[in-house]
Amino acid sequence: MVDVVKRLKQKSMKLSKMSLAVIAAAGLLSLASSVRAEDPAPATPTPPPARRGAGARMTPEAQLKDLTEKLKLTDEQQTKVKVVLEENRCAG
Repeated sequence: MVDVVKRLKQKSMKLSKMSLAVIAAAGLLSLASSVRAEDPAPATPTPPPARRGAGARMTPEAQLKDLTEKLKLTDEQQTKVKVVLEENRCAG
C-alpha cells in the first residue's frame, strides 16, 4: 500500500513539473508576441527614393546624349538609337 502511495506521489510530481514547464513555455510565448505587438509604427511612411540615372524618365534626346557619351556612338548609331528611343517613348 505504501508503495502505491509513493508511486502516485511520484506521478503527480512528474505531472506537476510537466504542467509547470508547459505553463512557463506558454507564458514566454505570449510575452514574446505581446512585446512584438508593441513595436511602434513610424509616424509617417518614408517616401521611396527619387529615381535618378538611367531608370529616370528622360527625353529621347537626353537619353541619346547620355548613351552617346557613355558608349561613344557614331553618327550612324546615334540615328538608329534615336529611332528606338522615340518608339519606346510613344509605347511607354
